[in-house]
Amino acid sequence: MSIWLKRVLICASLAAGLLALGAVTAYAEEVVPAPEPGAVIDQTQTATNTNSTDQEANSTATTDQDNVNVQICVACVGSQNGDVNQSNDATTDSESTNNNATGQSIDQGQVASIGSGDSVPQDPQHQDAYNGNETGQEANSTATTDQENFNGQICALCVGSQNGDVNQTNEAYTGSEATNNNGTAQGVGQDQAASITGGEAPCGCDTNHDGGEITQSQDGSNANTTDQKADSTATTNQENKNGSLNLLTVGSGNGDVTQSNDAYTGSEAKNNNATGQGIWQDQTASSTGGDPCDPCGGGGGGPITQSQDAYNGNDTKQEAYSDATTDQKNWNGQASILSVGGGHDPCSCVEPCGGCEGGGNVDQSNKAATSSEAKNNNATGQGIWQDQSATSSGGGGQPCACPPANNTHEPNYVVEPAPCQCEPNGDGISQTQKGSNDNYTYQKADSTATTDQENKNGSLNLLTFGTGDGDVTQSNDAYTGSEAKNNNATGQGIWQGQTANSGGDACHPCSGGGGGPITQTQDAYNGNETKQKAYSDATTNQKNENWDVAILSVGGGRDLCDPCGGDGGNVDQSNKAYTRSEAKNNNFTGQWIGQDQSATSSGGGAPCCPREPCDPCEPREAFNHDTVPCQPMDCEETKCGDGSAGAITQTQCGANDNYTYQKANSTATTNQENKNFGFDLLTFGTGGGDVTQSNDAYTGSEAKNNNATWQAIWQQQTADVRREAPTTYQR
Repeated sequence: MSIWLKRVLICASLAAGLLALGAVTAYAEEVVPAPEPGAVIDQTQTATNTNSTDQEANSTATTDQDNVNVQICVACVGSQNGDVNQSNDATTDSESTNNNATGQSIDQGQVASIGSGDSVPQDPQHQDAYNGNETGQEANSTATTDQENFNGQICALCVGSQNGDVNQTNEAYTGSEATNNNGTAQGVGQDQAASITGGEAPCGCDTNHDGGEITQSQDGSNANTTDQKADSTATTNQENKNGSLNLLTVGSGNGDVTQSNDAYTGSEAKNNNATGQGIWQDQTASSTGGDPCDPCGGGGGGPITQSQDAYNGNDTKQEAYSDATTDQKNWNGQASILSVGGGHDPCSCVEPCGGCEGGGNVDQSNKAATSSEAKNNNATGQGIWQDQSATSSGGGGQPCACPPANNTHEPNYVVEPAPCQCEPNGDGISQTQKGSNDNYTYQKADSTATTDQENKNGSLNLLTFGTGDGDVTQSNDAYTGSEAKNNNATGQGIWQGQTANSGGDACHPCSGGGGGPITQTQDAYNGNETKQKAYSDATTNQKNENWDVAILSVGGGRDLCDPCGGDGGNVDQSNKAYTRSEAKNNNFTGQWIGQDQSATSSGGGAPCCPREPCDPCEPREAFNHDTVPCQPMDCEETKCGDGSAGAITQTQCGANDNYTYQKANSTATTNQENKNFGFDLLTFGTGGGDVTQSNDAYTGSEAKNNNATWQAIWQQQTADVRREAPTTYQR
């Protein structure tokens, strides 16, 4: 068997599938010449394509953005002093796709021919083919972005008033895509050809010169079910809040609060599937009795029964869920009750908003990219190619005409040829092939990636002088991954071929009938079950909190006699995390069976074609008037064909069976937290600055299954039975 043929058989299903794609076809052909009187021809073809496709795709994309600004100023001089910037920017995208292609094709052909003579043939040929197919796909996709900015300022009896600078920003792109793609192609091509020829002249033992009965039956069948579900959710929530209260103030708010969120949130869940199934069956039979080359050719030939059965199954179910969530918050609250103002000179009442720079400065920022992907990819190809060829001949020779012996030279010797035999057989040959591919693949991939980031800042100054005096910076930065994959490929083969030849040589004067029952049976089975589950979870939680409380206080690090000197503020808190989780299943299964059987059961040789007996003393005349020389030996056995040969039974059974189950779980979690808390009661310089806290983390986690299975069976049987029976010449 050539390498090319093996490759073709491994890929037979895909070839048959591609043949079918783009059309649902059933084609049948019958060629029946006009039968002889008494002949029976029965040919039946049945073909069915049925198909059901159910697709549902839901997509929702929601963007909700809020900006709210509240300012209250009572009995104030400089008043609001401008600068509140709040901004949202969002692209929210949701896509849900189902794509499907199904092609089914059936091609059947039957040809029958009945020859001459007194044959009483029958020739039923039967073909049945069925393609099923059912595909259901559901894809849901949701992408939600909520962004909010809120700013509230209250200033009661104030001189310089709010003093500007609150800047809050959200920016988000939120994706979410759920996709199902499917392709199914199913083939079946069946071909049958039968030929029956009877004898000529009514000499010999069988005046019918049969050529007998041929029954060929083929059964196809592809069935396929694909169920895919993909669910994807991507959510981004970003929030900025700022609140400030100044009651009896001089310099007032003193500006500078900046809060920012930036997020990309992904989430993609995919199913992709390709299934191809083949089946090609071919049968050829010839039953020949008699010999048109020899007027005394005998009858024979005989019943040939060939049956082929092939089945491809297939069941694929894929589910992929993906969830990606990013939640980012910034909260800032400031309260100053009986306060002069952030860093302003209290002695310079002429320029209450002049003096030393100070106050303000809260900077909070979150940045996140959160992505979650759950994939299923599947390819299944199943083949089956079956071939049967049978010849049941018989006939030829002179089955019942033997010349008399010539005993004139040697009266003491009696030469008796063996009794005349008439064996124009060739009857028998039964070949059965059965295929079968069966496949079940179930894949589930679940992926979740969550990023929560939070910045909080709070400051309370009650009877204060310089108040907050600036510098709180809090920042989070995170990329959170999570990918769960299933990839699968299954290919199954099966090639079976049978050839049988039973009978003698119809066009040789000394060939007789014979041959005999040949039974060849081949059975091949590929199973396969693949079940893969992969879960992946990646979580990042990051927090920054700062609280500063000063009750009877002068100001952040300022000298009482030099209120513009000293230093205040300075809290810096930062988290940075890359968290990744990946769970993979990859699988390859290939199964191949090839079986080949060849049988010859001949016989043949004319039943009455003896050689002359020998005489040890003198030459004598033979039947054909040649001279037989004298030899110093006794007479021996000589052989001539009796027209019969034995039975050949060959049985081959294949079977590949495979079960693969893979499960991979992966979880990666990062929690980072920074907290700063300051409490000053009867204070002078208060906080006095410089707290720096930082976290940086990469957290991995990967769980993998990889599998490859290859199974092969190649079987071959060849049998040859040819024999001649002895005829004894006696003294």
